[in-house]
Amino acid sequence: MELFIKSFLAKDDSRFMTTLNGVDIFNGAVAAEHGHFLDKLFKKIEPSWRQAILDTSERLNRGYPLEQKLKDYAGYFFNARYGYEAGSIGVMRMEVLDAAEHFERICTELLPKV
Repeated sequence: MELFIKSFLAKDDSRFMTTLNGVDIFNGAVAAEHGHFLDKLFKKIEPSWRQAILDTSERLNRGYPLEQKLKDYAGYFFNARYGYEAGSIGVMRMEVLDAAEHFERICTELLPKV
């Protein structure tokens, strides 16, 4: 889910370097927001896109509490990476996979139609 959210926050960070044999050469790639907390990242998405995500979520699964799920699983990556660390979630709730699948469906629906 973190990567799906960050895809809405990605920006072109390439820089022109030179032209070689008529071809422009760039350095860099995509810049994205830092952090792992889903709810905080979601709030950084441009409001029109955030609304499109919520509207698509509702259309795909009426009443699905997407924003609440993002809060519930906000720190899952950060708190589940290393199970031996103090403060680790210990046991992952499998519902997080359902939320990830739902978010994937939203992103698929929002893909530009070619």
